[in-house]
Amino acid sequence: MSFFDRAIRNHLVLSRAIAILDSRLAERGLRLNCGHDCAEFERDVIPTGKSIGEQMRREFNTIPPSDLFYLTAIDGEGICKAVCAGRLVQLNGWTLARYWREYLSRVYDAKDGSKSELSERQIEIAESFTGVAAYLGELWVHEDRRREGIASDLCQLAQLIAFQKWGPDLVYGFMTDRDVADSGLADRYGWKIKAEKALNWSKPPSAIPEDLWLVANTAEDLRNLSERVSR
Repeated sequence: MSFFDRAIRNHLVLSRAIAILDSRLAERGLRLNCGHDCAEFERDVIPTGKSIGEQMRREFNTIPPSDLFYLTAIDGEGICKAVCAGRLVQLNGWTLARYWREYLSRVYDAKDGSKSELSERQIEIAESFTGVAAYLGELWVHEDRRREGIASDLCQLAQLIAFQKWGPDLVYGFMTDRDVADSGLADRYGWKIKAEKALNWSKPPSAIPEDLWLVANTAEDLRNLSERVSR
């Protein structure tokens, strides 16, 4: 198979996988909306009662529509029942670890009220990665629609949309130790890479757990995910 033929096939498989995941949500009575504006994201999500994390909140970020997407799953009564969002992370020569040190230390306060601080040394994948990344977060499902597999389908869908939209070398997020090691949610969400102690803090923040794992997929992992979904 030529490079051109392989690229066309990968595009078709990816598009089919996205359509399949969208259909699974529709079968549960959920209509998917996709937006690209931070202000509209806050407008759509705040009425659900879900708090918006610092990495997507306008208070801490200026994200143009080209670098953001969010998904809301709406039921038959027009009520938002699930959310997920992604943003492009342009490292421009930095490592992912350097980006975290510059960014996360500004948006999270430490327990004493000062700014938090990340240690100089972070996990290996973050220290070595310098490509194009996409961050995935804000995954939430209303309590009356949990345990239906909605979060799993929505998370996989968001990963594939990020891959289709930006073609990143890495899509990543964070999950707690309980969700990765105990419940197996990371596997059900389609994450291939799982690295514990994702963030090493010299001055820990008060707002997020200290036991976070990095969960991630490379471009090849995402192609494999789209193959699995589309079978």
